[in-house]
Amino acid sequence: MSPQIIKVLLIRVNTWCDTINIKWSVFEKVNQLVFDEANTLKKLECWNRGTKGKMNNSLKSSE
Repeated sequence: MSPQIIKVLLIRVNTWCDTINIKWSVFEKVNQLVFDEANTLKKLECWNRGTKGKMNNSLKSSE
């Protein structure tokens, strides 16, 4: 293979690798957002279970 062909192939491989890295980076960010949202929902569910009835009792006692 000529040096020019090797150079072109290396440029294409580098471009391809850069594209994959960008896509992977976006995937990781989306994955983190989904994970954070799931944790938030889990915390809200726990909080709702923990305060269930307490809010009603405090409202009744303040009347």
